[in-house]
Amino acid sequence: SIDLPTIQQFVKSMGRILSSLSENGLRHGNIRPENIFISKQDPLNLILSGFQYSRLSTFDLDTVKQPISTRYIAPEVVAGGISVASDWWSLGMIILQLITSGACFEGINEKAFQIHVVTRGVSLPKGIDPAIHILLRGLLA
Repeated sequence: SIDLPTIQQFVKSMGRILSSLSENGLRHGNIRPENIFISKQDPLNLILSGFQYSRLSTFDLDTVKQPISTRYIAPEVVAGGISVASDWWSLGMIILQLITSGACFEGINEKAFQIHVVTRGVSLPKGIDPAIHILLRGLLA
């Protein structure tokens, strides 16, 4: 399992990236672990790639082509829309994967998972650090 200070550094670095994207009207739409690279360890500095599904938008909600990987996409992306919050949702799913060491995705069917996310959201595991629980409740709202 990953410790709280590491999660905090990860969120801080990704938060800077996502804030910059949203300030410039860019919706990434495909935030997942494979698209996040470490450029510096201490302090943690990340680089985001995988912009093939990104789009500029001045609308609160816009349409988007769905990426192939669906584990990290927000419910509105499953339905064909995208908003600023969509990328933050993806960050929440990555954090959930990190704190559960991937157990949150074990044995899931991708289509069933999509339906569950759209209709019921994501359940958080019991016993996680209260600070991470609050963070995930906000990101996965």
